[in-house]
Amino acid sequence: RQDQLRNFPDGKKIETPFIAHLMAKVAPIFSNDFYEGSIFLMIGLSGAFIFPLALYFYFIGFPISGLLGGLIGTFAYEYLIRTGVGRVDTDVLQLFFLFLTGVFVLQASKARKTVYILIYSGLAGYTTYLLTEWWGKHFFILPFAAVLILSLWAYPQTNNDQLRDQRDLKLVHRLASLKLRLFVSSMALGFFLVCGSGFNISDLLDQNLYTPSTRYIKERLGVEHSIELRGI
Repeated sequence: RQDQLRNFPDGKKIETPFIAHLMAKVAPIFSNDFYEGSIFLMIGLSGAFIFPLALYFYFIGFPISGLLGGLIGTFAYEYLIRTGVGRVDTDVLQLFFLFLTGVFVLQASKARKTVYILIYSGLAGYTTYLLTEWWGKHFFILPFAAVLILSLWAYPQTNNDQLRDQRDLKLVHRLASLKLRLFVSSMALGFFLVCGSGFNISDLLDQNLYTPSTRYIKERLGVEHSIELRGI
């Protein structure tokens, strides 16, 4: 007979955190010592954000800024506290996934061919999905989707070479350019959302995918008040 109180109170199976999977993979290297393996895992992952940060500034033409930003971030007092040795926490890879998603969004906005725009949009969506799996929250799905659309419209590279300079084009060409940008942006958004849901299309209809973002916005605007529960 099945236990009626299983997965109480919401009736949903609690998934194993992503960080726990990594700890289980690393432990055999240290004679199945989860404590020691976790310490070295935190040491190895806490500086991973430097690489996507350096890539981002390199792609926008400021490589030295990326290196300096990585050094400043690594030795920042608050970051040292949040990623300190002995503290097993998801903070060690949050910046990594955030900056890596930003790199893919930047590349999508700078791409000149539609296929590259879709590829980078899909990669941005998938790294956002990895971030939600790592952190356990779906807060960043909508913000990154909005940033992707805005960046695609901010850069003229989403047009083809014949329609880039709109100042000297006729009205019919401007309309064609607008339709092209709408089509490419819609396709890019679709790729982002599909990959951002982990290829589970049904999850896109789940309100839990959008609730954290909208709730945060309402809290910041003072429309909704949050109650924080702290353990004693």
